[in-house]
Amino acid sequence: MAISLAQFYDDVVFWEMAKNTNKFFVTFERGAFGIPNDKRESIGTSEITYPHVSSNTLGSDKFELGVTRNAASFKTFFEDDEIGPASNHGYDGFITTTELKGTRYFESVLTSSVFTTPTFTYEVRGAGGTVTTTRTVSASYYYPYSSHQLSVLRKSPTLIIDLDKDNELPDGIGAKGFVLIPENTHPDIKANLDFYLEKAGYK
Repeated sequence: MAISLAQFYDDVVFWEMAKNTNKFFVTFERGAFGIPNDKRESIGTSEITYPHVSSNTLGSDKFELGVTRNAASFKTFFEDDEIGPASNHGYDGFITTTELKGTRYFESVLTSSVFTTPTFTYEVRGAGGTVTTTRTVSASYYYPYSSHQLSVLRKSPTLIIDLDKDNELPDGIGAKGFVLIPENTHPDIKANLDFYLEKAGYK
């Protein structure tokens, strides 16, 4: 099922950050330099956080592990002017607006970022029909004036490996996953791997 960008940010990105489950970063591309490679050498990366708005109080008690997005108010990440036409979780606001984590906005000569305050106009369908509204956004970067990537850093233990899945795991990872061991692991351990894994708490 296809979802909108606003829904993805509201239901996944903002929620994960509010719960302090994972960290998200945005990398800006197409700067002033690096022309030989489509300007992709000119990048700047910054950690983002969820919108800190007054509506957070409607869901802050749910910012904990194990609670789904639907358990909190649909207005949790909305600014005041977004709440009017909304009535349920099927509505995700006018525009996806994130905050850079920290106390300063992101600006870089290398990436040609310019701090601006553009005003956007939206037509939003509410209970009384279509409503026209505007929003002024203060930002150093905003789509489509720069390309960007969204990345996530999971706080759970993560191991990055050079693995040829097609050749080294021809049958896939199976239902229980797989175990990586060094090539020089003692033969006795290799022969009794299930025993040691069970001792370590893996069954």
